[in-house]
Amino acid sequence: MNPLNAVKNFVVYYSVILSEDIPAISAYDLAIIHPFGATDDVLSQLKASGTLLYAYISAVEIEKYDDFKNSLMIEDSYLYDNGEKFFKPEFGCYGGDILSKSYQSILLRLIKERIIDKGYSGVFFDTLDDIESLQDINAIKAQINGYIAFFKELKKKYPKLSIIQNRGFQLFEQGSYAYIDALLFEDLNFQESHTKDYYKNLVDNLSSIAAKSKCRIMAISHSHRKENHEFCKKIHWLYYFCPDDNNYMKFETEIDNVSNRLWFSR
Repeated sequence: MNPLNAVKNFVVYYSVILSEDIPAISAYDLAIIHPFGATDDVLSQLKASGTLLYAYISAVEIEKYDDFKNSLMIEDSYLYDNGEKFFKPEFGCYGGDILSKSYQSILLRLIKERIIDKGYSGVFFDTLDDIESLQDINAIKAQINGYIAFFKELKKKYPKLSIIQNRGFQLFEQGSYAYIDALLFEDLNFQESHTKDYYKNLVDNLSSIAAKSKCRIMAISHSHRKENHEFCKKIHWLYYFCPDDNNYMKFETEIDNVSNRLWFSR
């Protein structure tokens, strides 16, 4: 049974969690937080509240600020595209190759130490849509197959570990739905579904796959809060709003009419 079936609302918060933040986070059924931002004491209090806790892990990108992850990387761990090392200039970081045994080992170590050992409910895999931006079509296919295989092995190793996947729609459509509990559609824009057929088809296909596989679909928009709320209610997707200038680093002060939760800010 999907552990997210009873979830009615969620929050994403990547800032350092202070004691005064706990009531705001625990007011939600599910919270996606950064493992660097939660002390053991904070985690203990959040777990006691009953809120499902998911820890952030970058599946593809090797973040500049993550010194430990960078220290584990060897040349074989890096992702290449058309003979060039994959690089995200806007974030100044490289990517990892899921086909590499060394990179698989790195992800498994981070998952064990930062998620399993800490008692989180699950993992939130970010940056998976990076593989869809590769120029080499064969590389895209190989990475998609590699992540499906990785998710399969991860569920064998940790059967109770719940997985939420951020974007990576091709990956979801081609098989990851069998191993995850929810897909997050970050940067949802209701207007696109009315003006672009491919967008409407994507939304319909994701909903269809989710219904058959018993996955949940979650969504985040950065604008048009009311309209995107209504759009998600109609198609039965969980919804969260985060303005562009927030970047999940503070709580909002408005009432969320879908989840009926108050977002606070310091």
